Amino acid sequence: MGDLLATWYGKLLVLLSMAAAAGVIYAASGGNKVSSQVSDITLLQGAARQQLGETPNGYANFTTGNAAYLIQNSIVPPGMVRNGNLVNKWAGAITLAPTNNNGQGVITLAGINNQKDCSQLVTTLRDYDTLVIGGTTFTRNALPDGVNAAQVCSNNTTIQITFS
Repeated sequence: MGDLLATWYGKLLVLLSMAAAAGVIYAASGGNKVSSQVSDITLLQGAARQQLGETPNGYANFTTGNAAYLIQNSIVPPGMVRNGNLVNKWAGAITLAPTNNNGQGVITLAGINNQKDCSQLVTTLRDYDTLVIGGTTFTRNALPDGVNAAQVCSNNTTIQITFS
């Protein structure tokens, strides 16, 4: 009888351990949106630089209107595409545009309605010329810290990234 109870007790401990591990993974997955979005943005910037920015036209074709071609040519990573549309991890729209006489590209992420995620995203992004949230502009030489990010993300759900 003692062996039977020990066996059941051991199985119960294994199940509880698995449930705890699943809980930790689930809790950690909240930050996964941010890291995944940062990775997608980095891939998009790199591919756009290589396939568009280094050409005579610059970023002239880096537009939301050309999304199908940008997706087809792997400039836009698959993680930013849902049903043929450009969408961020929070299900908000992504728009693309050239600026500064086609010398720069602009990525706009809308609908980031989680302040914590917005703050983490803003403090994690690095490879940009300017980063605009609300009316606040950050640059490579003036990066946001956690407090700045929380302040600008409190009432804003749109992030604009300009890169060259």
